[in-house]
Order: sequence, then structure tokens, then C-alpha cells
Amino acid sequence: MVTDVRLRALDHSSQFKVRAGLSEERFLRLADSAPVMVWVSGLDGGCTYFNRRWLDFTGRTLEQERGDGWSTGVHREDLQGCLEIYRSAFGARREFSMEYRLRHHTGEYRWIWDTGAPVYGPDDVFEGYVGSCIDISEQKQAAEALRQSEAKFRVLFESNMVPLVYWHADGRITDANDAYLRLVDFTRDELKAGLLRWEELTPAEYLELDQRAFAELASGRDSSTPYEKEYVLRNGMRVPVFMSRSLLPGHRDRGVAFAIDLTERKRSQQLLRESQEEAQRLQLDLSHITRVSTMGELTASLAHELNQPLTAILTNAQAAQRLIAAKNPDLAELGEILADIVADDQRAGEVIDRLRSLVRKGKLEAQRLDLNGMVRDVVRLMRSEALIKDVTIILELSPVPALIRGDRVQLQQVLLNLIINGLDAIKEAGAGDATLVVRTTRPDEAWVHVTVEDTGVGIRSDALETIFEPFRTSKAKGMGMGLSICRSIVQAHGGRIWAESKLGQGATLHVTLPVDSEA
Repeated sequence: MVTDVRLRALDHSSQFKVRAGLSEERFLRLADSAPVMVWVSGLDGGCTYFNRRWLDFTGRTLEQERGDGWSTGVHREDLQGCLEIYRSAFGARREFSMEYRLRHHTGEYRWIWDTGAPVYGPDDVFEGYVGSCIDISEQKQAAEALRQSEAKFRVLFESNMVPLVYWHADGRITDANDAYLRLVDFTRDELKAGLLRWEELTPAEYLELDQRAFAELASGRDSSTPYEKEYVLRNGMRVPVFMSRSLLPGHRDRGVAFAIDLTERKRSQQLLRESQEEAQRLQLDLSHITRVSTMGELTASLAHELNQPLTAILTNAQAAQRLIAAKNPDLAELGEILADIVADDQRAGEVIDRLRSLVRKGKLEAQRLDLNGMVRDVVRLMRSEALIKDVTIILELSPVPALIRGDRVQLQQVLLNLIINGLDAIKEAGAGDATLVVRTTRPDEAWVHVTVEDTGVGIRSDALETIFEPFRTSKAKGMGMGLSICRSIVQAHGGRIWAESKLGQGATLHVTLPVDSEA
């Protein structure tokens, strides 16, 4: 802006006689280098001069702008008010300022802030006006955006959809909507009286979280990281809230915050945890019932499995009795008989231990497991059942260690169920190659793969996706829960189970499980 420069507008040839000691040439040079648009008017109110910055802005010549020519660039909605302010100030010889839209050389109208002041000569003779203009379009846009933002926030504030509060760093709450007042159980009169303070609502153990939020704002962030804290009410009750703070524009010690009541959410989360625990307990009970039911179906084969070592123990014991009754017993032979008895007892004990582990009821116990070893144990338990059904079980175990992490009993239940289903399918087929192949592989470093492949009747293509649903069974006495439980167990261990089959050509059940990350 040009200050302390007094000019005198002369005749229409725009010759200037400078009264402040500035030559016309120096004035023009200063005006053209000014960072604002400069204009000068004469005694009749018509403009006699515009600097280079004005002419560059409008894209017009000095001749076009002189007199009232400049007004043709003013937006038609602003022109009348603009001329009235200028003429009124000119007539009263007073300073003025005004806003209006002026056409840019690109054709765009931009907001201008125009200020003017009367110029007097040495004898206090009025000589015209000098003025300056700046482009305030960006400021107007920013102000409008702020206004709209504040209006939207006020709508949200007064809608009471979210508890909102205006806070001060010294602990005061300067304003709050009704939702916030209901949350903290204060009245608006108490708020106006200054009785509501956020630091008095905050238990000591949560003040550090508030200070951390203030530190984030002080570092230049627009808003603090949302965090959970509690309010303690006047009745002693605590209310969990989720909140975040923001600074008001132009301030570093005050702002606005939201505080969402988490009471219902916390209660729902507790109910969800309890429901999940109950569902897990029911799942364990159902798995236990299924295992016991499976053991019932295997009564004949299990009796045969136990009968072999028990019969051998009885035979060896009777032989030992006869040997002891002899006058000169062969002690070496007696020792061999006793060793056989111990071995057969261990065999029987292993069968009983395997049965006990499968029918026991308890919580899940995740541990590192050797998948190949588990497969051997389950196949050993099913050996008699396979003999009864005249099926050959072939084991093809991965030469690479297949270490996984999970619950032994549940994973044994999966293997047991798949093998039993395969044996039943082969029996139903009734002819052909009665073979069941149990295979483990390591397709990559992250997964182990188990397949149980039978030569049974196969599965219809439309049933491949539904056989894992509850109460789906092809067995006359089946509950239809076996494969459904298998899927739940496998998924709980981070794995996947699926089936492949061609009707009449047997079926292959696949299970993938993640390798133990510590392996």
C-alpha cells in the first residue's frame, strides 16, 4: 500500500505535480513496483491512473480503465454497492474500504479488498483520492470453508448425536451439548456457573492420557489419537468413554472434543466373551460326546485289540506256572516268558492310554505335535477295525518332519473320524480293492498336508460342499456331526478341510495345517 504520498491529479493528460517531494517518474516507478494494485482519481472522481499490477490483473490498458472504465470489470451484483460506497466517501472526503468481485484477465471473477483515502495539498486543498487493492479470493474461500465447517459442526453439536464439549487446557469446560451433559450428569445451569471441569471428572490414573493428547496437539497435529479413559461421576460411578481432542483455529490452549459412552459396548463385549466361552464349552462337550459315540461304534475292534495282549499274557502266565512247578525249572526260559508278559502288558496299556486320551474331557491344550506320530497312533488303534472290515491301511508318511501346534485329542479325533468314514465307505462299496491310504506331505515350508484316500462308493458332486454341515450324514445311525466337528477343529487350528471325489471311484479327504512357527 502506498502511504504518506500526496498527489495532485491535473488535467486529462494525466500530468502529475507531486507535492510530497516525489517526481512523477519516481512515483510511477514506485507504484509499478508495489506489491498491490494502485489507483488514483482526480477532482471529478474519475480515475486517472492504474499501476502495472492492476493492468496485468485485468488485462486491459490504462486508456480503457480511466474515468469509470474500470467499473466495467466489476461483477454486476457488486457494481451498484461499490459505486455507492465510493461516491459517498468521495463526497464526504473520508477514507473507505470495500469488497467486490473484479474480472481477472482469465475471465474469472476474483474478490478484491479496495481501500481509498483523500489526498490534500500543502494548503489542505483536496486533490483527489489514492487507493490500493489486494486479491482476497483465497482468504474469502478459506473463510467460507471455515464458516461452512463451523455451521456443519454446530448442526452436529446441537443434534446431540455425539457428546461434544469445548474445553480449555486449564481444566474448564466452556460449552457442551446436551448429550455430553447427560453423560456426565450435569445441568446447563451448572455448566454456565463454571462447575463443570474436565480434570475433576478424570480419575488420576487417566490424566496421563489427557496430557499425552495435549502433547500431540502441541506438536502440530490437527487432532489427538483417539483413546479410552473413564469419567468418575459425582455419585462415584465410573463411565468408560472413547474420546479425541482438536484445537480451535488460532488457539493452542483450547479446543473441542468428543466423548462417546462405551458402557453399552463394554457390556456387549463382556456378553460376547461369555457367549464365546459358553459356545466353546458346548463345542468341547459335543466333541467329547462324538468321541465317546465313536468309541462305542468301535467296541468290537477295540475288544479285539485288547484281547490279543490279554490272551498272550494269560497263556504266558500259565506256561510260567507249569515251569515253576517242575523240579528243575529253566530260569532262562522263565525270564523270557516274564519278558513277554511285560511286553504284552505294555501293549494293552498303550491301547488303554490311547482310548483314555480320546474319551477324556478337558480344556484345549496347545502343544507341539509330531503329525506323523499322531497318524501312526490313530492307525494303530484302528488296526483291528480294519481287519474286521477286511481293509488294508497303507501309511505314506512325509520323510520331512511334520511338526504342528495344537490340541492332541482334538486332532486325533479328526484323523479318527476321517479313517472311520473311509472304512465305512469301503465296506459300503462291498467289492474291489479294499484299500485306505493315509498320507502326510510338506507341500511348502508353511503347511503340512494330510489326505485320507479310500476306494469306497465316493461322494456325489452336489454333496461335496454340504458334507461338512451339521446333521448331514449318509449313515443310518449317524448323527451327522462328525465332519462338521472336524471342520470346526481344523479351522480353530488355522487350517482347512475339504473333499474330492468322483462317484464310484472313492473319495479323498484333505486337511492342511500350519507348521509350528517354532519348528
